[in-house]
Amino acid sequence: MALPVSTVISILKATDLKIKLFDEIELLLSQKEIRKEHIAQVVKETFTLPEQLAEKTDTRCILILDEFPLLMDLKNGRKLGEGIIGAIRTVNETYRDTILTVSGSIRATMEMAVSSASSPFYREFIVKSISPFQKEDVLGLLRANLDASLDNEALDYLYEESGAIPFYIQFIGRKLFQKGVQKISLTRIKDYLVEFIDEEGDLIFSQEFERIGSKERMVLSILARADSQNLSSIAKATRESMNAVSRYLNYLIKRGMVRKRARGLYQIVDPMFRRWIERKREIIPHRWIV
Repeated sequence: MALPVSTVISILKATDLKIKLFDEIELLLSQKEIRKEHIAQVVKETFTLPEQLAEKTDTRCILILDEFPLLMDLKNGRKLGEGIIGAIRTVNETYRDTILTVSGSIRATMEMAVSSASSPFYREFIVKSISPFQKEDVLGLLRANLDASLDNEALDYLYEESGAIPFYIQFIGRKLFQKGVQKISLTRIKDYLVEFIDEEGDLIFSQEFERIGSKERMVLSILARADSQNLSSIAKATRESMNAVSRYLNYLIKRGMVRKRARGLYQIVDPMFRRWIERKREIIPHRWIV
């Protein structure tokens, strides 16, 4: 069956190709610089291709974009992310045989990219949230993929300190697998959690942290010192009025960073985010807030 190639050709025009197989043929893709005015067209042609393939092959297509919020930060001399997301949304409206699925590892950034009133995709998606694992699920995952013993103390610590969030459990599990660990001890879990913060923390958390105001960052810094705190203790530590602190907390709750527990206690939702904030205070206290 002959498939339409006009879209593919238009994309390849922006690319240098060099092909070599085995000792004789080499494949090299080197993207040429695309002029700003052509970016929207390239995005449109790229995201139209799945629908064209689905139509010609009489099938359904599922297009999955992982870490979708990262598109917001694309630049080419100027910020292009919002325009690209807008272009994808325009193409998505024409889909009949293609289903667009987007995902992200950080809830707050996903909400900004697809659920906020300012997003081009506002009310366009069916939103599904992947909840943290149950403790037995964490144990089952580690046992299924690691040939190692796991003591209860280490499991309890991993479950509590990771928040049982799949992304964090996967990282720790991969480290244990790479090291060929035969016995998963509490000490190893503690070391790998610190390693995660040092290796991945800035990449995952710093941008979101910097996007909020200095007052909200100050409140998070105070909350990171303990598992949870009440309104009056936060106000005392920040030297702000309780009304002001209440406004900061409500903003952080809306962003999915903080939650309110029983008896008026507040805590940071993601325990690894809390650990990252405390770790940054340890490393660069002279540059950190409060």
